[in-house]
Amino acid sequence: MSMLAVWLKLNLKMPISMVCGKREEGKTTLGLYLALLWSPRVIVYDSRRQVNIGLAVSSFAELSEALDTEAGIIVYQPAGEQDEEEAVEVAREVMSRGSEHWPNQRFTFLIDEAGEVAKFGPAVRPLKKMIKWVRLDTVQVILLCHRPTDVDPTFRSLMTDFYLFRVTGDREIEWLKGVDSISDEIISKVQTLPKHHYIHLVTGEEGYELVDKPESWYVDYAAQEQINA
Repeated sequence: MSMLAVWLKLNLKMPISMVCGKREEGKTTLGLYLALLWSPRVIVYDSRRQVNIGLAVSSFAELSEALDTEAGIIVYQPAGEQDEEEAVEVAREVMSRGSEHWPNQRFTFLIDEAGEVAKFGPAVRPLKKMIKWVRLDTVQVILLCHRPTDVDPTFRSLMTDFYLFRVTGDREIEWLKGVDSISDEIISKVQTLPKHHYIHLVTGEEGYELVDKPESWYVDYAAQEQINA
């Protein structure tokens, strides 16, 4: 078991994390890996309908019903073009489970393509409030995105952990330079990371962890699910 896995299992509280990476880097797989280390219960907001595991639902009624089952991975995939009201309604339903209905059950709320949700300006404030409101000893939140700047600054200000695959864009580098805990050494490394390698850092803390062994976290969850079916 990696040092990261041991750390996650020993800590009682889970931070609000951002996983950033280009296509085919493995950010969704890493997000699921981190989520399942925390608990077998994962709720995914999949705005682009790209996650092909778990119990897929496409309406708010189906989501509410699925949340009352024992399904381990629930994937909410909007039936059509998602809108602001829908994004907030889904987040509110999931977050309420962390404070009211499941006081002792851990779960992860994983938002894939987080920039797609955060683009709804007025929706950011209530989503931010809900994320801050949940008890983090019960719920962890993971945002997945291609670039840190895809996500609204209001969300970025909440992040306690970053998992960065290779980052090269000028805007992204400039933003990283403005984060106190991200040193010039880290910025230099993230610009040259090989594929499937990433850096984990905690805001407010010095140092970082370089994960250069993809086999320590990469799991083909879709294939595994078919085998177990």
